[in-house]
Amino acid sequence: MPPQPTVEAQIVTARIITADLALREDLLRLCAGAALTAQAASDAAEPGRRDEADLVLLGVDALTQARPEWGQGSRRRVVVVSRQPVSDSTWRAVLGVRAESVFVLPEQEHELAEQLRDAADGTATTAVTIGVAAAHGGAGASTFAAGLALTAATAGRRALLLDADPLAGGIELVVGCEDTPGLRWREIAATHGRVGAAALREALPQVDGLAVLSFDREPAPIPEAATARTMLAAARRGSDVVVLDLGRRPEEPWRGLTRACDLLLLIAAGEVRAAAAARQAAVVWGDSASDVRLVVRERPPADLSADELADCVGLPLLARLPTRRSIARAVDEGSGPLCHRGFERACRDVLSKVGAA
Repeated sequence: MPPQPTVEAQIVTARIITADLALREDLLRLCAGAALTAQAASDAAEPGRRDEADLVLLGVDALTQARPEWGQGSRRRVVVVSRQPVSDSTWRAVLGVRAESVFVLPEQEHELAEQLRDAADGTATTAVTIGVAAAHGGAGASTFAAGLALTAATAGRRALLLDADPLAGGIELVVGCEDTPGLRWREIAATHGRVGAAALREALPQVDGLAVLSFDREPAPIPEAATARTMLAAARRGSDVVVLDLGRRPEEPWRGLTRACDLLLLIAAGEVRAAAAARQAAVVWGDSASDVRLVVRERPPADLSADELADCVGLPLLARLPTRRSIARAVDEGSGPLCHRGFERACRDVLSKVGAA
């Protein structure tokens, strides 16, 4: 990685909530090591500036005291810490409060320390993070993910497109930056330790202001889960909008990244078989994402309307996408997917609906 540029120091605050005294001492120690200003309490009701804290460190014993709005501020992040492996019921509670991460101590103390240092180095805002997944083959999820990211970038947002589908041939082919110099997952997969947000962005290929972290056309090692989390954390600190192309199944190391998504969009076509696949996919992705919505690719003549498909799948309908041969042709020619006004307008509308416009 290129040398990390210096950044202006800023005060970042943390609020620790746990009745476990040993855990509280560990978290205070880790916060001090990361240069975080921290307050600790055994109960969420105790006086303190929790609602103004940049980071809430929540012991698993205090999870029932958490409220979903804690993780919805433009700055506030929620991290859950436990001394025991996390059960399925606890995971559901974690998703309910939109926690960004869960760490088990002492096994993951190093990873937590890295995240605290990331928080101390964070920007005033955290990127709106959108995951895009395909309900079935040929759904067009990669094209839509690329379209969202490019639309955000052309609107003047600092956007980053992260490829989380190692078997799809590389998202760089969709946006047309396969020959642009910069790092790919091949060079980054073995990275360990903290990565600066500005350094990551500068090291990646860029097209029309969009930074792209992609697999390429050659077989590459799959990054470790900790590396994937580190890259996403750096991407979110250095961007306004981050879009993840997640493929078809939430497999490691990407499964953990979906928990950091503000929204996961499931792409499906209006066909009977696609509806059956989308129902299954909705269950699978719903286990690892807190907010899943449906985007329907309209491909006439369709077996099902967008509204009928949404009712069948059981997900709220967010948008409809047009299907045009010119979009696929433009992607094949390296021009990117924004050649069709209807497709670009749909991408713009989605960004507006999720607060990323």
